[in-house]
Amino acid sequence: MKKIKILIVDDQELNRLTLAIFLTDEVFAECEIEITHASTYKDAEEKIASSQFDLITLDGDLDMFNKGWKLIAPIKQTNPNAVIMMVSGSETNNTTGVEKGADCSLLKMLLMNPKKWDTKEKQSFIFETRQRLQVFGYYDLSISN
Repeated sequence: MKKIKILIVDDQELNRLTLAIFLTDEVFAECEIEITHASTYKDAEEKIASSQFDLITLDGDLDMFNKGWKLIAPIKQTNPNAVIMMVSGSETNNTTGVEKGADCSLLKMLLMNPKKWDTKEKQSFIFETRQRLQVFGYYDLSISN
């Protein structure tokens, strides 16, 4: 199995770290992963243009002037096989992101407050994320619990 390369794009450090811990401990616990962070739209553009990622998470409200979903078209051009996940506090931003081509979405409320996340819902999200990566040969479902 190859190393899974992840780009986490969010302007808030706490959100980036929380998402990194969630992906490391919950979604890909038995995998080798490499996580890169981007805190601004420009930083994300540069990293997307210069490197290949397997999974890219996008903040819905990246900064004052940019929505994370605006990065979807550039991602599709330079990282066509990347799984794109919208991670926003706004269901509207997540829905717009999926309409623009993101593969899935996650509400930040669930990430930041795990008590609000039903166990079945969480397991379903983890399984779906792993399944999306398996399509491109990034993840082997046979090793998951």
